[in-house]
Amino acid sequence: MAVARLTRFPHHRSMQPPTPSTTPKSTVADPTNQPAPKPTDRLDSSSPANLQNTSTCPAPPAHTGILSDQTQTQTATTTATATTTAPTTPPTSHPEPHTAQHTHWENLTAIATAATVMSLGLYILKSAGAATGGTDGIALLLSHTLHLDLGAAVFLVALPFYGLGLWQKGWLFTLRSALTVAMISGLSYIVPVALGPLHVSPIYGAIVSNILLGLGILILIRHNASPAGTVIISLLAQEKLGWRAGYVQFAIDLVIIATALTYASLPTVLLSSAGALMVGFILATNHRPGRYVAGQNV
Repeated sequence: MAVARLTRFPHHRSMQPPTPSTTPKSTVADPTNQPAPKPTDRLDSSSPANLQNTSTCPAPPAHTGILSDQTQTQTATTTATATTTAPTTPPTSHPEPHTAQHTHWENLTAIATAATVMSLGLYILKSAGAATGGTDGIALLLSHTLHLDLGAAVFLVALPFYGLGLWQKGWLFTLRSALTVAMISGLSYIVPVALGPLHVSPIYGAIVSNILLGLGILILIRHNASPAGTVIISLLAQEKLGWRAGYVQFAIDLVIIATALTYASLPTVLLSSAGALMVGFILATNHRPGRYVAGQNV
C-alpha cells in the first residue's frame, strides 16, 4: 500500500513550500518602497534612520526657491505697509502747546508799542489838518470844534465803550484797552513837545498817519486789547456775525470822517477817506477769523 500511494501521487514533492533563497539581496534601499517617516523622525535629524531617509528622499521641486522669494517679498511689503500706516507717536521731549499764549510782559510791551505808534499817527493827522475814523476821529473832531486837548478828548470818547467791552469781551480785554487809552492820552502830550510844530503835506499826513493807526490797532488786537471805541464794535461784528472787522471798521470810519467837513475842506476829507481805507485794508488782510489766535482769551 505504501508503494501504491507513492506511485499514485508522483508529484508530492511540488506540494511542499519553497525553500527560501540564500542569495543576499541588495542593501540599497528602494526609495519607492520606503515607509513615510514619522513626525518624530523629522525632528531628530541625528538618528541614522533619518540620515538614511534624507539621503534617499527625492530632491524638492525647482520652483520652491521662487516661491520662497515671493513669500519673502510679500512679507517685506506687508511689514513696510504696516510700518507706514502705523500711527506715529509725537515726541514727548519738547511738547508744544496747542495755542501759544502771550505772557503778561509781552502784552505790556505790545500795548506800549501800539500806544506810541498811534499817538504819533494822531499828531501827524492833527498837524496835517486831516481826519480819521474811529475813536481817534471823534477825538480829533472834539479837539477842533470844542478846542479840547487831544489826549483828554481820546480819553473821554473811549469811556462809553468800556461797558460794551466788559460785557462782551471780558474784564481782561477791558483792562488792557483802558491801559492803552491812558497811554495814548499821556503820549499825546509828550509827542508835540518832543517833535515840535510839524508842517506836513495833507496827502502824506492822511495816508501815513492812518497807516500808523492801522498798525497800532492790529498790534492791540493781536494781544487781546483795543483802543476802545468803534474797534470793539468791529471785533464783535467779526466774532458774532462773521463780518470782516476791516470792512466794518471802514464803513464806520466813513461816517465819522464825513463829520470832518465841519473843520476841514472837501479835498482833505476825501484824502482822509483814503486814509481810512488804509486802516480797513490793514485790518481786513491781517486780521481774519482763525488766522491768529495766540492772544485770544488770554
